[in-house]
Amino acid sequence: MQQLESSDLRIQISEWGAELQSIYSKANHIEVLWQGHNRYWNRRAPVLFPIVGKLKNHTYIVNSKPYQLPQHGFARDVKFNVTAQDTNTLEYTLESNAYTQSVFPFAFQFKIKYSLNNYILTTCFTTVNTGNTQMMYSFGAHPAFNCPMIAGTRPDDYAIRFYNTNLTHTLLAEGLRTSIQNPLHLQNGMLPLHQSLFDNDAFVFENSQITAVSLHLGQYPLLTLNCKNWPYFGIWSKPAAPFICFEPWHGVADHIATNLQWVLKPGLLQLQPASSYSAEFTLDFKGITQYQQ
Repeated sequence: MQQLESSDLRIQISEWGAELQSIYSKANHIEVLWQGHNRYWNRRAPVLFPIVGKLKNHTYIVNSKPYQLPQHGFARDVKFNVTAQDTNTLEYTLESNAYTQSVFPFAFQFKIKYSLNNYILTTCFTTVNTGNTQMMYSFGAHPAFNCPMIAGTRPDDYAIRFYNTNLTHTLLAEGLRTSIQNPLHLQNGMLPLHQSLFDNDAFVFENSQITAVSLHLGQYPLLTLNCKNWPYFGIWSKPAAPFICFEPWHGVADHIATNLQWVLKPGLLQLQPASSYSAEFTLDFKGITQYQQ
């Protein structure tokens, strides 16, 4: 377990999956990150790679050969190496190996760098194609936040603020995308949380609709995720579970009508040999660090 610390926050990260384990507000002793529970969901902030979401039949085809991957890929379940560390940053790296190439036939380095500056945590993903063929892949983040987060509050005291209008979300069927897109009904830019909100699975936003979202307690913003230039975004929880996930994605689940051909899968990034691609998002915890109970 590694740690980053500022005057405002203490961040803990595991080498397993390079996964956040704790985001702790020091001034008011509040744990921001969901700590996992078998009753609902035992993960905390898994990293998604080399796919986002679910494959139809957990299968995809490259050069006429079928491969299988579990939902969200394998990165969340393997050990990364710590490859850089200083006062404010930690970098984790996963390199392709015999196991990864048996389920994902590409050579790569996948790096995750966490940087803490006061109350802002930046997460940067970098993928390097170390092979000699074009690599097609996806990645994303899946942090879960306690909700309720403040002692004495209830889940329905909270809401999500959106900064775009006229949003639509794609309906899912058993984890796969359908062709049905419904408008998101907001109240003054806010989506109130309630126990049945996720009865029909996640809210999936396509076409770069989401650049920022905030978790509010009433009208008070506790945290904001900023993700400009991320084409997909998910918001998810289990029905009646005490957490909420904000998920910026470069990639998306299969459509129910897919023919499993990898080269035709929407949302995949294409990376040429010896090239790399990076993307980052920030989590701004100013609200929670200054909250007074």
